[in-house]
Amino acid sequence: MTIRIDGTNTAANPGITGADADTGLQFGTDEVSIVTGGTDRVTVDSSGNVGIGNSTPAHKLDIDNGQARINRGNSAGDILILRGQNSEQAKFDTDGLKFNGDTAAANALDDYEEGTWTPDINLSGGTNTVNTAWGKYTKIGNIVYLWFRMVFNNTTTASIYELQNLPFVVGGMSSQFPGPSISNFYKINLGSGGTVLGGYWKNGVNELRFHSCGNNTQQNTPSIGQANSNIEIRGQGYYSVS
Repeated sequence: MTIRIDGTNTAANPGITGADADTGLQFGTDEVSIVTGGTDRVTVDSSGNVGIGNSTPAHKLDIDNGQARINRGNSAGDILILRGQNSEQAKFDTDGLKFNGDTAAANALDDYEEGTWTPDINLSGGTNTVNTAWGKYTKIGNIVYLWFRMVFNNTTTASIYELQNLPFVVGGMSSQFPGPSISNFYKINLGSGGTVLGGYWKNGVNELRFHSCGNNTQQNTPSIGQANSNIEIRGQGYYSVS
């Protein structure tokens, strides 16, 4: 291929080209641009700033009107390292996002998600009719933060066992039994000596087991004392996943 140095040094006709007259190098005052098809694609200015799709870059790398893609392929390791004051501030690697030079896979932030979910209630008997089943969640890494409201009717006396259909399976809580905060409840019997409605996340399933307790009392299974309508439980909490 013949290289020509006889263009008009414009984007339409760069100063140095090959056989294609509108593709080549265009020179300006202390800057150079790569031109294809008569359009400036990459510019290096007098400050050493590089613009891709931007002929007046304001940063060391300035990309406009497009995406940048980094593909490490099939190997594990670093993908993008961000440094400030000559030290690592953050890093994306195949584990996720890490901060301040951390290398531990367990400390990587590998997920963020927001959404809604539809809670359900498990009772010991009767016919349950759900009036309201509202839930939302935010998942950050392996921690799920959630909020819920259940309003339902039931046709007979029944024990209240579980809140079901949690958005993710509970994990990492075997034999520990932490639980949520119940902010309000209506028409629920807490049992002898019971003053507080609570419960615990059931490890390995998508469920919250309800319990009630009080001062110097054992935990009880809450119940519905009679057929009733608009029985309500509201709450929030957080739990870990595997």
